[in-house]
Amino acid sequence: MRFSIPSILVLATTALAVDISGAPACAQKCLRDNQGSSTCDPNAVAYTCFCADKAFYNKIQTCVLAGCSLTDAVGE
Repeated sequence: MRFSIPSILVLATTALAVDISGAPACAQKCLRDNQGSSTCDPNAVAYTCFCADKAFYNKIQTCVLAGCSLTDAVGE
């Protein structure tokens, strides 16, 4: 299964509240390692804040692009 960076961020928005096991293992590691780096409420159910948090987005994007295959990183 392939995921795009925005799709991975949607999963990241509720990484503490929902199961992220559907994301590639490399992306799961990025989400776990960076889950506390956002200023957004980690219990939020809407992803709006996380997508607007450019520093968080950039950390996840950098991690995914470095640790995932190109296929997993860019999705279908």
